[in-house]
Amino acid sequence: GEVTIIRDSEVDVYREIHKAGREPMPLVFRVPHEEDFQSIL
Repeated sequence: GEVTIIRDSEVDVYREIHKAGREPMPLVFRVPHEEDFQSIL
C-alpha cells in the first residue's frame, strides 16, 4: 500500500477518497503530529 492523501482534517480526507472513488475504502489513520507520521514510515 501507499500513502495517498495527507490532510489536516478527517473530513477532507474522506471527501478526497469519495471524490477519487476508491474501493474498497482505504485505511485512514489519524496522526497527531508530522514527526509521528515520519516515524511510522
